[in-house]
Amino acid sequence: MIKEVGIVVIGTRWSGCNLGTLRAVVPLPVNSDTCLSKAEHHDFADMDKSWYSELVRTILQAIGGTFKVVAPLRSTPSFWDHLRRFLTFRRAIQPHDPNPNRLEAVEALCSAARDDSCLAFASVYHHRASIETSGDHPILWIWTSIDDTTWNKVENCIAQMKLTRVLALDSSSLSLTPPKCYHEESVVVHAASNSVLWTDGVRVLGLDGEFLFPHPGNIGCEDPRMVYLPFEDEWVRSAPDWARTSYADLVHSLEIIGLRVVRRQGAVIHARK
Repeated sequence: MIKEVGIVVIGTRWSGCNLGTLRAVVPLPVNSDTCLSKAEHHDFADMDKSWYSELVRTILQAIGGTFKVVAPLRSTPSFWDHLRRFLTFRRAIQPHDPNPNRLEAVEALCSAARDDSCLAFASVYHHRASIETSGDHPILWIWTSIDDTTWNKVENCIAQMKLTRVLALDSSSLSLTPPKCYHEESVVVHAASNSVLWTDGVRVLGLDGEFLFPHPGNIGCEDPRMVYLPFEDEWVRSAPDWARTSYADLVHSLEIIGLRVVRRQGAVIHARK
């Protein structure tokens, strides 16, 4: 029987070019799990699967909107899988099909959390939030946008079902990492729009750049991946208040990932909410 819901705050993470907070939601107690034991969690018992499904459904409803479902198969379908599809008139699996079994969001998330023999992982997402499960672990990895409005709705809905408490798990020892790539670096390059996004962990600043890569034959040519910054004295006058003392940190962050910083008068700074 589920008694409460544990919440682990993993921290600020990029999802693509959007900044947000990643959390792990764990029903308590949960089925015995070696990885959770290594992370110094010991509250184990047989988990109520129907209640887990209801928890997933409640979270999705709290977030709202239309989700995209990604639920790739772990292995190549067998002869019997193909035969079952034929007999049930289901569509054949297409190469790189993100959801070959056409699972709904709740079904996909619960399946990946209960059985690691079928799905590689399950992810449902839109621009404000994403939820993921994987590896036969009862953890719901929830990423929400940085303003916390969406997360507050989720937390309130969970609290109406069960008590919640913050868990202090040793996430550094967890092999239970979310299957999707969430970045915690301060800089993200958005080459499609020729821009760079930099964060102090709470707010985001946009900078213009150029990211055309050199021709493979141009060995020894100067790296053309550039980001434009105003000179430091101009930065102090034009940057948002929160970023005015961060010039040196910003330059260091850009250079660490291999970008060439080009200072020029009038370089545009885009403050993002």
